[in-house]
Amino acid sequence: MDNRRKSLRIPIVSIAHVTHQENQLTAKILIRDLSTTGLGGYINCPCQKGDRLLVDLKLTSADHEVFEARLRGEICWSTEINKGEKYAFGLVFPDMAVQHPGVYAYLLTLEKNYLKELEEICELP
Repeated sequence: MDNRRKSLRIPIVSIAHVTHQENQLTAKILIRDLSTTGLGGYINCPCQKGDRLLVDLKLTSADHEVFEARLRGEICWSTEINKGEKYAFGLVFPDMAVQHPGVYAYLLTLEKNYLKELEEICELP
């Protein structure tokens, strides 16, 4: 599968709002992981590979700094779960570093902290 993210996936559970760019339908999504190049999540309405979404994302840092952004993404995979009541999907964000440098920098900080925590956990006896 060549559409898999190459960047580190940070497990984050969050709610975001999305708007389908073609038909302007809106929905909430549950984010399960986030990276500098995309996100994985769940949605209650059908979505297909190639659908373009606007994601209204709000993240809060440990220092209580709030990062808000409207990210443009494209669904790179989608699968029906729960008998069509929900869908799992992957969304790719092209050029986040250029379009949203503040969010990108924050996600790089999260990656660094997450890797540090993983190293500490893996060193446990």
